[in-house]
Amino acid sequence: MHKRRAIKTKTDRILIKKEIIEIWNDRVARSCMIIIPIFLALLIPGGYLAMLMIFHQHNPLGDGLMALLTTKNEWMSERQALFAIFSRYICPMLFLMIPLLCSCITAASSFVGERDRQTLESLLLTPVRASRVFQIKAICCIMISAVTTAISFALMTLVLSIGDILLKVPFFFRLEWLIVLVLLAPSITVLGTLFTAAGFFKSGSYLESIQTSAYLAFPLTLCCIVPFTGLLVFSAHVLLIFWGVILLADVILWGINRRSFQMRKIAL
Repeated sequence: MHKRRAIKTKTDRILIKKEIIEIWNDRVARSCMIIIPIFLALLIPGGYLAMLMIFHQHNPLGDGLMALLTTKNEWMSERQALFAIFSRYICPMLFLMIPLLCSCITAASSFVGERDRQTLESLLLTPVRASRVFQIKAICCIMISAVTTAISFALMTLVLSIGDILLKVPFFFRLEWLIVLVLLAPSITVLGTLFTAAGFFKSGSYLESIQTSAYLAFPLTLCCIVPFTGLLVFSAHVLLIFWGVILLADVILWGINRRSFQMRKIAL
């Protein structure tokens, strides 16, 4: 029994190493995992900060934007208020697009990419159950996306901290950011992976799978715009509700994928 368990562990390690290497060697996936964090975590926040520093805002803020500020922050100037709103309400939604897009791309490379890389023979001959292969693929995608997300958060923290210092605004990291980082980011990473895995049978190609999965980013794009309208404030309670909905979707998709995943269907 111990010998069988040791063989299983060794096989798992080989498969995990194989998946990580193949995903990283995929030029499309590797390029996206480099470009997406730089663009969303560095260039957009940095560009917004630069615009606020260069162009001074003389017009008073609308009632919708003022509603996002607490009474403790009413002392802020227009420039300070715009950056505070951006860092507290826009950047969390912007940040969540990183784990979502990266997980979709890595999952497309891992699942649909098997067909394009012509590595099906070694996968079909693997002495591991199909459900276990699915678990290993999903775990590898989640691991790679998690590392990318951590690096992205470090980059965004650097930019927002510089903005807080230059504009003399209170530190951006609050309870809402903690919920985003600890709860929402991991659950969205799992969602992107499982959503892409669930649709890979219907995808004709690797790029088509990425394009289909990108539709998940549309709701987050709307969430980046909504705070500026004042219609909805992403408070801790709202974020926890979002997390509950995403977590439920993760559990359902995990069960569906684990039961329906069959390695031979990849070849179809």
